[in-house]
Amino acid sequence: MPLLFCAQTTRPPNWSLHLFGVLATAVVLISVLGSRRYLRRVFARTTADVYAITRSALRPARKIIVFVVGTTIVLIGVAMIVLPGPAVVVIPLGLAILGTEFFWARRLLRWTRAEIMRRAGALRGKPSDSPPPPERD
Repeated sequence: MPLLFCAQTTRPPNWSLHLFGVLATAVVLISVLGSRRYLRRVFARTTADVYAITRSALRPARKIIVFVVGTTIVLIGVAMIVLPGPAVVVIPLGLAILGTEFFWARRLLRWTRAEIMRRAGALRGKPSDSPPPPERD
């Protein structure tokens, strides 16, 4: 009969005992840490904290990237006013990209859209939404 703890044994290790040990350890840890609701609350708080820290750390970098990309596209659109290209499409696209981070760009895009619609309506002969100027006597 071979000895269990002797180096000369050829008997493979009993994996079921190892698995049982791992499972028993997991059960003990879970019971020590508390209920599932407690674990969910701890992990949710940790995840939210990590997300908030990451978001706050990347916010300035995102603003810089959006500013550079949006400004570049707007400048390309402005160049397309005199060069061949769809400047009417590219400039609002650049403003929309800038509008994802900057309020002034959203406001400028809204004004541009309203101005284009007003002028397009004037070309078609439709009256504008703004009231007519008062008549002078």
